Amino acid sequence: MKLKLVIGNKIYSTWSLRPWLLLKYFNIPFNEVQIKLRNKNTKKNILKFSPSGKVPCLIYGKVRIWDSLSICEFLAERFKNKNLWPKNNIDKIMARNISSEMHSGFANLRKNLSMNFLGKNLKFKNNKETTAEINRTKKIIENCLIKSKGPFMFKKFSI
Repeated sequence: MKLKLVIGNKIYSTWSLRPWLLLKYFNIPFNEVQIKLRNKNTKKNILKFSPSGKVPCLIYGKVRIWDSLSICEFLAERFKNKNLWPKNNIDKIMARNISSEMHSGFANLRKNLSMNFLGKNLKFKNNKETTAEINRTKKIIENCLIKSKGPFMFKKFSI
């Protein structure tokens, strides 16, 4: 059964980009449906696929998974041989901790420094909360890269 990933624009939507990158990197076949964001029909078009009215949404037969981290967890279970999480149990725990923190935290960073791959001369509202979240993100990445000796946070590409 073929997977269908419903996403927004990969230039602006980190939520959409996360499972898309995972599927692409691990060569997991899927069909992509891209919904144009920020227009009058966006919500209506997303609701055709996703009960939350948000993207991404992964469709597998009659099953719909409408959260980026849940999609990644589903893919890790469905394709165990691909090792989407690190193999080492301690690394896997740390990767889950970091993924969960990134998924549920960093509200100021998201609000004040959202993703825009095509943006030029973008300004962001720099405040102490955003700076603290930038520093936290930097520390997480640096510590993982030092421990793994790079090029990825847990030796190989993973969730």
